[in-house]
Amino acid sequence: MGRMCTNVLSQIDLRHTLRGSRYSVVTMSFPRDLRIGIPAVLGGLLVVLRCVQVSQRTLYWDDLVIPAKFSPLSFTGLFGLYDNHLMPGSALVQVLVARAAPLSWWLPALIIVLLTAASFLLWVCALRALAPDRPMMRLIGLALLGFSPFLMDAAGWWSTAINAYAWQCACAGVLWLVLRKHPWLAAIVLLVGLVFTEKSLTIMLVIVVLLLIIGKIRSHKLSIFLLVVVTAGWLAVYLPRINFGLGGTTKTVTFGLPTALFQAIIPGAFGGPWQWSRWIPGKAFADPSMPLSIIAVIVLFVLMFPAALRRPQRVLLLIPTLGYLITIWFFLFTARGGEETSETLLRSMHYYVDWWSMTVLVGVAGLRLHNTTIIKVFTWVFVASSMVSTGTWIVAWHTDPSREYLPNVRAALAREGDTILNQQTPLEVLTPLMHPYNWVSAIAGITPVNATTQPRVFDAHGLLHPARVEPVSHSQLGPEPECGYRVYSGGSVDIPINPGVPFGEWVWEFNSLASTDGMKVTITTPNGLEPIAATNSRAITVPAPTELGTKWVRVPGGGQILRVVVTGPDPQAHVCIGAGALGPLVPVG
Repeated sequence: MGRMCTNVLSQIDLRHTLRGSRYSVVTMSFPRDLRIGIPAVLGGLLVVLRCVQVSQRTLYWDDLVIPAKFSPLSFTGLFGLYDNHLMPGSALVQVLVARAAPLSWWLPALIIVLLTAASFLLWVCALRALAPDRPMMRLIGLALLGFSPFLMDAAGWWSTAINAYAWQCACAGVLWLVLRKHPWLAAIVLLVGLVFTEKSLTIMLVIVVLLLIIGKIRSHKLSIFLLVVVTAGWLAVYLPRINFGLGGTTKTVTFGLPTALFQAIIPGAFGGPWQWSRWIPGKAFADPSMPLSIIAVIVLFVLMFPAALRRPQRVLLLIPTLGYLITIWFFLFTARGGEETSETLLRSMHYYVDWWSMTVLVGVAGLRLHNTTIIKVFTWVFVASSMVSTGTWIVAWHTDPSREYLPNVRAALAREGDTILNQQTPLEVLTPLMHPYNWVSAIAGITPVNATTQPRVFDAHGLLHPARVEPVSHSQLGPEPECGYRVYSGGSVDIPINPGVPFGEWVWEFNSLASTDGMKVTITTPNGLEPIAATNSRAITVPAPTELGTKWVRVPGGGQILRVVVTGPDPQAHVCIGAGALGPLVPVG
């Protein structure tokens, strides 16, 4: 592969020409009709921009859920869908990264920066093969692809970045290899892209469209055949599993589409949207002011209308890109929509990353722009505009509570994780809708602690505090003096709680004394509102001490009974269980 890039990454020309008392600037050919200076500057600037961006971010939402969902690792498990996505490669990488650096951002940030550099280099190679005689079109294509605000939105979000960059790298690699007439390698790269994201299913169509535009469809029949075979094979795996909920509402369509078009898509074509909004715990979405949106629409009209009048056939280039955009909307409505879906979903810029890349590629392949001054000006204006959007995007995320919460939790777990009672994350980090992945043990990848002798609780900042049970109920005192409820090994007892509690997560002050070592107590909350199997699935088992003491035990569920089942090595052994408070765990003081 290095040999194939030889003509692209040309040798540095270190010619020094003495002119009077000054030396000429060192030049680099990249290729001979476009010096390497400008692409190198663009690439370096892009990497620096992404370094700044990721330095202000941390793990968010899916970054925490995906490693928990796909653990423990299994081959079949990796092929399970997540939010209608089939991405075994991405899931595997995220699980391994989470294990290597639990609740840490540095490793995902490093990978994002490396993927930024890799995708930019691959686009350099691909555009060189796509438009070998049009260096200025390659220049503007590099700027539009690398500094795309659609990609920028994904680059600061680990789980989205790995999928988005997988498409970018796969599409650039396949395009380059096809045009270089390496069909088998192109098919392998496409398969790798599909393993990382099912969005790579569109790459074959992108390649076919580009070959049609440049008039080389017949000379690449084998490549097209192999890409179609790989794509069809992956479709056979993916389509039977996807859930087409047809959940989009009329309100989402009638109001969401225009706002997406005028506040996200059109401004994004000029490096926008320049302004963002974020509703915690959601992600940032495009929210430019009305004047900015109007200016973007006017500029688009001024640029496109005269060009379309001079050469009406250029309008045909919009057909594949509009079809791609409509397909994205269709999947958002059917697979992600619902009665409670906000129209802001359609203003999430990362949904349009691949569409924008295809649009740029179609423009590079089909347009011939000769005014180099305008091209250079537009290129640098777009880069500057995108940098402004990146800065305002960073500001929109400054209030993300995860930046403070996750490092503090990680430090506390490293110190004394085996004594901290398992508990849910704050609503601002992960809501209960993500159950069972919204638990500290799940996001940290550790064994949950269901009982402790040192009750402590995390606050919203991830700091650990001594805690107590806020009594909303109490378990009843048993009939035997100085014992309460005596339960022998193999036996059980239903302990009334007064008053009954609704379904939720509770902690019980478990006062007990075992007659011998090895006694275990299993606690459930049976009720008439669910089958016994559901009740048993929440059972908590804890060892009973041989010295009188209190343990604080998680008791999920609700009702008016605590069912206690005792097991042990000796049928004559027993456990005495006293009364105790039941309620949420709250900080002391």
